[in-house]
Amino acid sequence: MWQALRGGRSGDPVDESVHTQEFPVALDLPQDDGIETRFARLLETREVVLKALETAARGGTHRNSLEAHVVLRDGERLALLQRYAGFLEDLFIVSGVTLGSQPATAVPGGEDEPLSVSVERAGGRKCERCWHIRKDVGQDAEFKTVCARCVRAVQPSSALGGRGCEPLHASPIAYALLTLSVLLLDQTTKAMVVSRMTLFSSAPSSQGSSTSRWSGTKGHCSGCSRISRTLTAAPFSPSCPSWRSS
Repeated sequence: MWQALRGGRSGDPVDESVHTQEFPVALDLPQDDGIETRFARLLETREVVLKALETAARGGTHRNSLEAHVVLRDGERLALLQRYAGFLEDLFIVSGVTLGSQPATAVPGGEDEPLSVSVERAGGRKCERCWHIRKDVGQDAEFKTVCARCVRAVQPSSALGGRGCEPLHASPIAYALLTLSVLLLDQTTKAMVVSRMTLFSSAPSSQGSSTSRWSGTKGHCSGCSRISRTLTAAPFSPSCPSWRSS
Protein backbone atom coordinates (compact mmCIF):
# COMPACT_ATOMS: atom_id res chain seq x y z
CA MET A 1 0.00 0.00 0.00
CA TRP A 2 2.79 2.42 0.90
CA GLN A 3 4.60 1.84 -2.38
CA ALA A 4 1.33 2.27 -4.31
CA LEU A 5 0.51 5.54 -2.59
CA ARG A 6 4.00 6.97 -2.95
CA GLY A 7 4.76 5.70 -6.44
CA GLY A 8 1.42 5.43 -8.15
CA ARG A 9 1.90 8.54 -10.29
CA SER A 10 4.53 8.94 -12.93
CA GLY A 11 7.69 10.55 -11.57
CA ASP A 12 6.88 10.04 -7.87
CA PRO A 13 9.67 8.54 -5.76
CA VAL A 14 9.06 5.25 -3.99
CA ASP A 15 10.56 5.31 -0.52
CA GLU A 16 11.85 2.03 0.83
CA SER A 17 9.62 1.79 3.90
CA VAL A 18 6.98 3.79 5.73
CA HIS A 19 8.90 3.19 8.96
CA THR A 20 11.78 5.36 7.76
CA GLN A 21 9.56 8.40 7.24
CA GLU A 22 8.94 11.32 9.57
CA PHE A 23 5.52 12.43 10.72
CA PRO A 24 3.90 14.96 8.39
CA VAL A 25 3.95 18.59 9.39
CA ALA A 26 0.66 19.75 10.87
CA LEU A 27 -1.44 21.99 8.69
CA ASP A 28 -1.38 25.66 9.58
CA LEU A 29 -5.13 26.06 10.00
CA PRO A 30 -6.76 29.24 11.23
CA GLN A 31 -7.90 29.28 14.84
CA ASP A 32 -11.57 28.35 15.20
CA ASP A 33 -12.72 29.51 18.62
CA GLY A 34 -16.33 28.42 18.11
CA ILE A 35 -15.78 24.80 17.13
CA GLU A 36 -16.13 23.46 20.66
CA THR A 37 -19.43 25.28 21.13
CA ARG A 38 -20.79 24.04 17.81
CA PHE A 39 -19.89 20.42 18.50
CA ALA A 40 -21.33 20.66 21.99
CA ARG A 41 -24.63 21.64 20.36
CA LEU A 42 -24.30 18.77 17.89
CA LEU A 43 -23.77 16.30 20.74
CA GLU A 44 -26.82 17.70 22.52
CA THR A 45 -28.80 17.14 19.33
CA ARG A 46 -27.46 13.60 19.13
CA GLU A 47 -28.78 12.80 22.61
CA VAL A 48 -32.26 13.97 21.61
CA VAL A 49 -32.15 11.94 18.39
CA LEU A 50 -30.97 8.78 20.18
CA LYS A 51 -33.92 9.02 22.61
CA ALA A 52 -36.31 9.38 19.68
CA LEU A 53 -34.71 6.38 17.94
CA GLU A 54 -35.11 4.27 21.06
CA THR A 55 -38.78 5.23 21.37
CA ALA A 56 -39.41 4.45 17.70
CA ALA A 57 -37.62 1.10 17.98
CA ARG A 58 -39.90 0.06 20.84
CA GLY A 59 -42.82 0.95 18.60
CA GLY A 60 -41.57 -1.35 15.84
CA THR A 61 -40.43 1.26 13.33
CA HIS A 62 -36.99 -0.30 13.04
CA ARG A 63 -34.81 -2.99 14.62
CA ASN A 64 -31.53 -1.09 14.56
CA SER A 65 -30.69 2.54 13.95
CA LEU A 66 -29.31 1.93 10.44
CA GLU A 67 -32.84 1.01 9.35
CA ALA A 68 -34.07 4.49 10.36
CA HIS A 69 -34.41 7.81 8.58
CA VAL A 70 -34.51 10.86 10.85
CA VAL A 71 -36.34 14.10 10.12
CA LEU A 72 -35.24 17.15 12.16
CA ARG A 73 -37.04 20.45 12.43
CA ASP A 74 -35.44 23.24 14.40
CA GLY A 75 -35.45 26.91 13.47
CA GLU A 76 -32.83 27.88 16.03
CA ARG A 77 -30.33 25.18 15.16
CA LEU A 78 -31.17 24.71 11.49
CA ALA A 79 -28.16 26.70 10.22
CA LEU A 80 -25.78 24.64 12.37
CA LEU A 81 -27.32 21.34 11.25
CA GLN A 82 -27.16 22.38 7.61
CA ARG A 83 -23.49 23.27 8.00
CA TYR A 84 -22.72 19.71 9.13
CA ALA A 85 -25.42 17.96 7.08
CA GLY A 86 -22.97 15.50 5.53
CA PHE A 87 -21.78 14.44 8.98
CA LEU A 88 -25.16 13.89 10.64
CA GLU A 89 -25.80 10.35 9.36
CA ASP A 90 -22.59 9.13 10.95
CA LEU A 91 -23.19 11.18 14.10
CA PHE A 92 -26.66 9.67 14.63
CA ILE A 93 -25.76 6.24 13.11
CA VAL A 94 -28.76 6.28 10.78
CA SER A 95 -29.26 5.78 7.05
CA GLY A 96 -30.67 9.21 6.31
CA VAL A 97 -31.28 12.68 7.77
CA THR A 98 -33.69 15.31 6.46
CA LEU A 99 -33.56 18.88 7.75
CA GLY A 100 -36.20 21.56 7.84
CA SER A 101 -39.20 19.38 6.90
CA GLN A 102 -42.32 19.14 9.01
CA PRO A 103 -42.24 15.64 10.56
CA ALA A 104 -45.26 13.42 10.46
CA THR A 105 -44.98 12.63 14.17
CA ALA A 106 -42.87 14.98 16.30
CA VAL A 107 -41.07 13.85 19.41
CA PRO A 108 -40.22 16.95 21.50
CA GLY A 109 -36.76 17.07 22.94
CA GLY A 110 -37.80 18.70 26.22
CA GLU A 111 -39.44 21.77 27.74
CA ASP A 112 -36.56 24.08 26.80
CA GLU A 113 -35.62 22.19 23.64
CA PRO A 114 -37.33 23.42 20.44
CA LEU A 115 -35.91 20.54 18.43
CA SER A 116 -38.49 18.07 17.12
CA VAL A 117 -37.59 14.67 15.74
CA SER A 118 -39.53 12.13 13.72
CA VAL A 119 -38.24 8.67 12.87
CA GLU A 120 -39.24 6.83 9.73
CA ARG A 121 -38.11 3.56 8.24
CA ALA A 122 -35.42 4.16 5.63
CA GLY A 123 -36.32 3.32 2.06
CA GLY A 124 -34.13 1.45 -0.37
CA ARG A 125 -31.79 -1.52 -0.19
CA LYS A 126 -29.08 -2.40 2.31
CA CYS A 127 -25.53 -1.73 1.18
CA GLU A 128 -23.42 -4.78 1.95
CA ARG A 129 -20.35 -2.63 2.64
CA CYS A 130 -21.58 0.13 4.97
CA TRP A 131 -24.94 -1.48 5.91
CA HIS A 132 -26.78 1.78 5.26
CA ILE A 133 -30.13 1.49 3.54
CA ARG A 134 -30.01 3.67 0.42
CA LYS A 135 -31.96 4.07 -2.77
CA ASP A 136 -28.83 4.20 -4.91
CA VAL A 137 -27.71 0.65 -4.10
CA GLY A 138 -27.20 -1.32 -7.32
CA GLN A 139 -27.04 1.63 -9.68
CA ASP A 140 -23.41 0.90 -10.58
CA ALA A 141 -23.09 -1.85 -13.18
CA GLU A 142 -19.87 -3.26 -11.68
CA PHE A 143 -20.69 -2.99 -7.97
CA LYS A 144 -24.35 -4.00 -7.83
CA THR A 145 -24.62 -4.57 -4.08
CA VAL A 146 -23.15 -1.34 -2.70
CA CYS A 147 -24.29 2.26 -2.56
CA ALA A 148 -22.90 5.13 -4.61
CA ARG A 149 -20.76 6.40 -1.73
CA CYS A 150 -19.12 3.01 -1.28
CA VAL A 151 -18.61 2.68 -5.03
CA ARG A 152 -16.41 5.78 -4.91
CA ALA A 153 -14.42 4.17 -2.09
CA VAL A 154 -13.81 0.77 -3.70
CA GLN A 155 -13.44 1.61 -7.37
CA PRO A 156 -9.91 2.00 -8.83
CA SER A 157 -8.49 5.39 -7.94
CA SER A 158 -6.86 7.64 -10.50
CA ALA A 159 -4.42 8.74 -7.78
CA LEU A 160 -3.02 5.21 -7.75
CA GLY A 161 -2.46 5.13 -11.46
CA GLY A 162 -5.62 3.13 -12.12
CA ARG A 163 -4.90 0.59 -9.39
CA GLY A 164 -7.21 0.22 -6.42
CA CYS A 165 -9.60 -2.16 -4.76
CA GLU A 166 -10.42 -4.08 -7.92
CA PRO A 167 -12.77 -7.05 -7.54
CA LEU A 168 -11.24 -10.52 -7.64
CA HIS A 169 -12.54 -12.59 -10.53
CA ALA A 170 -11.64 -16.29 -10.41
CA SER A 171 -12.50 -18.80 -13.12
CA PRO A 172 -14.75 -21.81 -12.41
CA ILE A 173 -11.73 -24.06 -12.95
CA ALA A 174 -9.87 -22.31 -10.13
CA TYR A 175 -12.82 -22.78 -7.79
CA ALA A 176 -13.07 -26.46 -8.79
CA LEU A 177 -9.37 -27.04 -8.12
CA LEU A 178 -9.64 -25.31 -4.75
CA THR A 179 -12.65 -27.45 -3.78
CA LEU A 180 -10.88 -30.62 -4.89
CA SER A 181 -7.82 -29.70 -2.84
CA VAL A 182 -9.91 -29.15 0.29
CA LEU A 183 -11.70 -32.50 -0.16
CA LEU A 184 -8.42 -34.32 -0.75
CA LEU A 185 -6.91 -32.77 2.37
CA ASP A 186 -9.98 -33.77 4.39
CA GLN A 187 -9.87 -37.40 3.23
CA THR A 188 -6.11 -37.63 3.82
CA THR A 189 -6.52 -36.32 7.37
CA LYS A 190 -9.25 -38.87 8.10
CA ALA A 191 -7.13 -41.71 6.72
CA MET A 192 -4.20 -40.68 8.91
CA VAL A 193 -6.43 -40.60 12.01
CA VAL A 194 -7.83 -44.07 11.24
CA SER A 195 -4.36 -45.53 10.71
CA ARG A 196 -3.10 -44.05 13.96
CA MET A 197 -6.05 -45.44 15.92
CA THR A 198 -5.54 -48.89 14.40
CA LEU A 199 -2.07 -49.02 15.91
CA PHE A 200 -3.53 -48.62 19.40
CA SER A 201 -6.43 -51.03 18.94
CA SER A 202 -6.21 -54.69 19.94
CA ALA A 203 -7.53 -57.80 18.20
CA PRO A 204 -11.01 -58.94 19.35
CA SER A 205 -11.11 -61.80 21.82
CA SER A 206 -13.83 -64.49 21.62
CA GLN A 207 -16.27 -64.74 24.53
CA GLY A 208 -18.13 -67.86 23.36
CA SER A 209 -20.77 -66.05 21.32
CA SER A 210 -21.39 -65.06 17.74
CA THR A 211 -19.90 -61.65 18.48
CA SER A 212 -16.71 -60.63 20.22
CA ARG A 213 -16.00 -57.33 21.99
CA TRP A 214 -12.89 -55.20 22.26
CA SER A 215 -13.40 -54.51 25.95
CA GLY A 216 -11.20 -52.13 27.90
CA THR A 217 -9.39 -50.68 24.87
CA LYS A 218 -10.16 -47.79 22.62
CA GLY A 219 -11.13 -48.53 19.04
CA HIS A 220 -12.27 -46.65 15.96
CA CYS A 221 -15.90 -47.32 14.93
CA SER A 222 -16.16 -47.94 11.20
CA GLY A 223 -19.72 -46.63 11.17
CA CYS A 224 -19.74 -43.30 13.02
CA SER A 225 -15.94 -42.69 13.16
CA ARG A 226 -16.08 -42.21 16.94
CA ILE A 227 -13.76 -43.78 19.51
CA SER A 228 -15.47 -46.50 21.59
CA ARG A 229 -14.45 -49.08 24.21
CA THR A 230 -17.22 -51.55 23.21
CA LEU A 231 -16.53 -52.35 19.58
CA THR A 232 -18.10 -55.50 18.11
CA ALA A 233 -16.13 -57.40 15.47
CA ALA A 234 -18.93 -59.53 14.00
CA PRO A 235 -21.28 -59.64 12.18
CA PHE A 236 -20.36 -56.00 11.39
CA SER A 237 -17.02 -54.39 10.87
CA PRO A 238 -15.65 -53.00 14.14
CA SER A 239 -18.55 -50.81 15.25
CA CYS A 240 -20.00 -49.32 18.43
CA PRO A 241 -23.44 -50.18 19.91
CA SER A 242 -24.92 -46.74 19.14
CA TRP A 243 -24.16 -47.09 15.44
CA ARG A 244 -25.47 -50.65 15.23
CA SER A 245 -28.77 -49.64 16.82
CA SER A 246 -29.26 -46.73 14.39
